[in-house]
Amino acid sequence: MYAAKSIARSMLGQVRRPIAERNFKRAMATHQGPLRICAGAGKQPLEGWFNTDVSWHAQNYLNLLKPWRTPPGAVTHIYMDNVIEHFTLHTARKVLANAYDALAPGGAIRLATPDVERAARLYLENGDFVDQALARNRRAGYDVHYPVDLLRIMFAEADHHLGFLWDEYSLSAELVQAGFEDVQRYAAGESDDAGFKGLESRTGPEEVMTTLVLEARKH
Repeated sequence: MYAAKSIARSMLGQVRRPIAERNFKRAMATHQGPLRICAGAGKQPLEGWFNTDVSWHAQNYLNLLKPWRTPPGAVTHIYMDNVIEHFTLHTARKVLANAYDALAPGGAIRLATPDVERAARLYLENGDFVDQALARNRRAGYDVHYPVDLLRIMFAEADHHLGFLWDEYSLSAELVQAGFEDVQRYAAGESDDAGFKGLESRTGPEEVMTTLVLEARKH
């Protein structure tokens, strides 16, 4: 069943991608004023943002590995929630470089991704939190038996094993290497920038505890 759905989505993506690419190009050609881009919006588009994705159902297709072709100086905010971990370290560097180039001076990026360090610490402590997280995973339909499933589900499911696994040190270093400054960590949903407040959809205690959220700016 899963294989059939995957094939169907791939076929739909091939049909819809040219349309979604044209949608993006047309929108960028006519856009005026500040622009906030959500990359990897999935099925939960953000109100007030220009939402993009690479999935079959995307209305606006944006390949993060290529230059964005946005209006010069228009992009003030970039948001990626559970996106960067789907890229290898090499390709993630391309993603960050393209995002940096797309941002206007003074613009900011916010990244949310699973946190290896936090998850590992919680697993080793094996407290009540782990039981709560595992119970949530069971309700979501995952096959859960042992505390180690907390790590397995976080880093092996959803194709996360194909990308790079992040902690605060590594992601901060890569943001700086890409040219960003003022790297700061925030709790899910919190920010000193009004444009970034309340964006994360995963707000359960177990998700907040294991999510890494970083913001950085282009000067």
